[in-house]
Amino acid sequence: MKKRVVSALMMLLLMLVIGNVNSVYADGHDVEIIEGLMVDEDTAVPLYNSEDDISAYYIEGNDNGYVILDNECNVVEFSYQGNIDDFEDSDTDCYYGGPGNYYVESENEDNVLINISSDEKVEKDDIENFEKEKDENGKNGSGLSRVGEGKKSATITLPDGISYSDGKRTYTSKVYNTLKLKSKKTLPYHSRYFSYNKNDDNACGSTAAAILTYYYYDHVAKSYITSNKYKKGNDASQEAFVKLYRKLIGDKGKGSTDWKVKAGINKYLKSIGKKESCKCVSKHNILYSVFSRITNKINHQRPCIVGLDKEPKYGDHWAVGIGYAVFDGNNGYGRGSEVFIKINNGWGETFSHNVSYVHYKYVDSVIYLE
Repeated sequence: MKKRVVSALMMLLLMLVIGNVNSVYADGHDVEIIEGLMVDEDTAVPLYNSEDDISAYYIEGNDNGYVILDNECNVVEFSYQGNIDDFEDSDTDCYYGGPGNYYVESENEDNVLINISSDEKVEKDDIENFEKEKDENGKNGSGLSRVGEGKKSATITLPDGISYSDGKRTYTSKVYNTLKLKSKKTLPYHSRYFSYNKNDDNACGSTAAAILTYYYYDHVAKSYITSNKYKKGNDASQEAFVKLYRKLIGDKGKGSTDWKVKAGINKYLKSIGKKESCKCVSKHNILYSVFSRITNKINHQRPCIVGLDKEPKYGDHWAVGIGYAVFDGNNGYGRGSEVFIKINNGWGETFSHNVSYVHYKYVDSVIYLE
C-alpha cells in the first residue's frame, strides 16, 4: 500500500510541474534538465521494453527527486520529491511501460516481471511498450517541443589538432543533436614524453608521477629535483627517476592504487625537504568534484595525474592531465555537456604518441599537488 501512495504522489507532482521544464548547462556530469532538479547522468539506469530494447533511462536527483528520459533524451516524467528506489536498487533488469508503469525482472521466473507499485506479477509480453506520443505537427506530446527532430547525434572536431584516444580527430556524441565548444585550456609548456613500461609491467603510476615531477622541475622550480642523477633529460636519468618512484610507490608491476601513488609522491616531496602536499580526490568523494580539481590545476598552469577507469584504449590507467575541453550539448530541452581531458599517456616518446583526449566519463580520480 505504501508503494501505491508513493507512486500516486509522484504522478501528481508530475502533473503539477510538467509546465516548468527548463534546461541549463552544469559542470561535469551534473545536469539540470528540469529547473531546480540537478541529476548526475552517470547514475542512469536503463529501462527496457517487452522486446528487451532500451526505451528509457531513470536518473535520480542529487538531493531528491528523479527524471525519466526516453532513448532520445526527451523528458518523459519527473518529480522533485521521492525516488523509484526499486529501479536504483534492483539486481535485475528494469522495465518501463510509461508513467506509473514500473517493473523489475523476477529473479526466479523467466519472462516474468514484478510491478513495483503493486507487487503483482505480469508476463513480460503483456506490458505496454512505451512510445512518446506526438501531436498533429509531429512534435513530442505534453506540449514539449524538440530541436533537431530526427537528428540523434553530433560530430565534433576536437581542438588543438589533438586526436581522441581512438586516434581520430573527431568525436560523435549520441546524446546531443548539437555540440559547441564552450571552454578549453592547456598547459603553457610541454610535459616530457617517455615510456619505460617494458614487457607490459604496468608501471603507469610511477611513470605519471615522474612526468608530473619533471614538469614542476622544468617549468615551476628547480628545487623539485635535487639529485644530479635525475636532472638530465636523457633516457638513463629519466628511467632512473621512474625506478625511484616505483620503489617509493611500491609499484611491483601489478598496478598501483590512488592512495599508493599519492603516498609515494608525498614520500618523495618529504625527501627533498618539501611539504607533503600531494592530494587525491575520487568520484566517490561527495565533498569535492574531480572535474573542478582538474580544471583548477590546469587553469593555474599546473599538471595533475588523472585516473582512468575502463577507458576503451587505455583501460585502467594513470596518465598526466595537461588540458581540458568542454562542449555545450543540446538535445531540445535537454542540455548538458561533453567534457574531454587532454592527457600525456606515458606510452611513447613524442607528442603525437603521448598526447590525446579522453572522455571525462572514464575519469574516476585525480592526484595533484596543492
